[in-house]
Amino acid sequence: MTTRSDAQFVLSGFADEIDDSLTVQLDVLCEPGIGHIDLRGIDGTNVLDLSDGAGRKAVSRAPRGSNGPRQRSGRCSTRRT
Repeated sequence: MTTRSDAQFVLSGFADEIDDSLTVQLDVLCEPGIGHIDLRGIDGTNVLDLSDGAGRKAVSRAPRGSNGPRQRSGRCSTRRT
């Protein structure tokens, strides 16, 4: 049996099960380095019920970066710089 050492996995989480607050969701997932979420709810509202403006605002609050969560001074940050 041959094993591959170059396998890659993307970890994600259902963040709304952590807390209703998007800020709390992002902060908690950032700590272990989880940079992707399966978005179902933001601040207690189902994503299907968000207005376009509320959806854009939520996206603007998310950390940016190609390698997962943005970090500042070794700590996770959901604040835009």
